[in-house]
Amino acid sequence: MNPLPESNLRDALQALSSQALVIDLADRAQLELTGADRAKFLQNLCTNDILSLAPGEGCEAFFCNAQGKLVGYAFIFCRPHSLVVESAPHQAAPLFQHLDRYLIREEVEIHDRSHEWNEILLAGPQAAAVVQAVVQGDIPTDMLGSSECMLSNIRLQLRRTPFTIPTNFILSVARDQTADLLGVLESHNVSPGTSIAFEAARIQAGCPFYGLDISDTNLPQEIDRNTQAIHFQKGCYLGQETVARIDALGHVNQQLVGLSLTSDHQLEPHTAIFSGEKQVGTIKSTATILDNRLIALGFVRREHARAGTLLSSPSANGTADVTVTDLPIA
Repeated sequence: MNPLPESNLRDALQALSSQALVIDLADRAQLELTGADRAKFLQNLCTNDILSLAPGEGCEAFFCNAQGKLVGYAFIFCRPHSLVVESAPHQAAPLFQHLDRYLIREEVEIHDRSHEWNEILLAGPQAAAVVQAVVQGDIPTDMLGSSECMLSNIRLQLRRTPFTIPTNFILSVARDQTADLLGVLESHNVSPGTSIAFEAARIQAGCPFYGLDISDTNLPQEIDRNTQAIHFQKGCYLGQETVARIDALGHVNQQLVGLSLTSDHQLEPHTAIFSGEKQVGTIKSTATILDNRLIALGFVRREHARAGTLLSSPSANGTADVTVTDLPIA
């Protein structure tokens, strides 16, 4: 399947909004934890409740250092005999090193599968119909649910993720079967997309990436995914004291928000955001969506984080009006 040239971004976004789009996410990080103590081990190192997961279920989670600052953000999928920690590009080695540092006597093995498994994103209103037509096995319906399936002679892990809106699936397969998988999807009139289309879709969906939107300077509650990624009653874990203290105080000083640029400007990542003459935030990731509007994820001070707040940012051709929006970005 030949990828669309970047100039055809609009075609890809149109397919994503009305049909089905397939994008090769070859550089995503995938770690697999095996061994009898895998759930207990991961429970002690992340913000969500891993012990409650049954095979086929999943969750989001933050990984913190002892001071409560973020060292990772991942999706965790529970398989019958392992746990998969799935994260942004270039995060496999840092997450592996972080987990391995705390592995002492537990019966756990950590495997970096990033170069063995490949991820294919299938997204759009027709994605579920395509999956039902080509996949043999149970199709997950819950967010971050997963299942072990077959597609012709291809064994795959089928996962639901919040990467895009509306429906999307991740098909995780052995790398040497990627071309066969894409060929099957192509035969069902699925349009090919690009990394730029994926970036636009995941920003609009409000799905942050560690290394782009999140860094080791951030605290978990600043990402504003408390419901999805933090279990406040699970007990002790690395960084839990800081997370609990912030919860008791009731707020953090800044928050990740959606941003919409309605005027004719282009803004780059790391551009400052102002309220009057005062800097109140920073743009992190930007993309152009189907209506030619520039959108972004960025951090703003808590007092300016309400949807509808009008702020500004400098651009090459003047000052751009920037409006705080709810996530996902409408």
